[in-house]
Order: sequence, then structure tokens, then C-alpha cells
Amino acid sequence: DFVNGNYSRSFNYCNEVASLTKNKDGAEALFMIAYFEYLKENYDKAESLIFDLAENYSSALWIGEGFLLLADVYIKTGNTYQSKATLESLIKHHQNIDLVTRAQLKIEEILIHDIEVLNKSQPIDLQINFEELEILDYEEF
Repeated sequence: DFVNGNYSRSFNYCNEVASLTKNKDGAEALFMIAYFEYLKENYDKAESLIFDLAENYSSALWIGEGFLLLADVYIKTGNTYQSKATLESLIKHHQNIDLVTRAQLKIEEILIHDIEVLNKSQPIDLQINFEELEILDYEEF
């Protein structure tokens, strides 16, 4: 249903599956519910669901996917520091190569964005009046 664009029906199925099991299927369903909330820009709800996924479900894959989504939630809410920390933790602790690679790419995107923002910022005007500076006598030290 999700692939075919029937998001409402897909959401309902995900709710049903997530309430029935805490295994891989339930974890995927809860991840999808969090993703739907992310798409609706309900970032607080998406974040809460991802933490519920990590605490109560047993699929390392879907918990990892949840933390990738959490990094996106943090980016959307302007918390790039927390986004980077989440991704760094995922890179350090997860065993899935695909997830780790995607986390590394997301960190690179954040760093490139940070560099672009720094390059666009106004240069700091450092005018120093050397005549007003006190001359130190280094022999006293």
C-alpha cells in the first residue's frame, strides 16, 4: 500500500502490526509510523516514536533506520549538533554496512552545509590600533 501511494491504509496497517508484535515486523511498522509523522512535519512525535522503537523493539536494522530518521528530524528542527552526534553513534556502534555508509554520507552533507554557511557569513573586521597596545617587557617574566 505504501509503494502504491495508499498512505492512509498503509498507516493503519502499520499501527495494527506495531501493536501486535515487537519483532522485526513490528519494528518496521513502528519505523514507518515515525516516518509518516516525519513527512507530516510532526517532528516531536516522530522523535518520540523512534525512541520507543529503540527501547521496545528487537530489530537492529529498523532501530538503525530509526536513528537515521532521527538525524533528519534533528536537522529539520535546527539541531545539527545532535544530528551529527546521532550519526556518529550509529557509525560507531552499528554493524550494518549500508546503514553506516548512509550515516557517513549524511554527516558529510551536514559538514558541507556548515562550511557553506561559514563561507557565506560576513568576515569579522579585526582592526587593531597598534599605537594603543601596551608594550610588554619580556625580560620581566
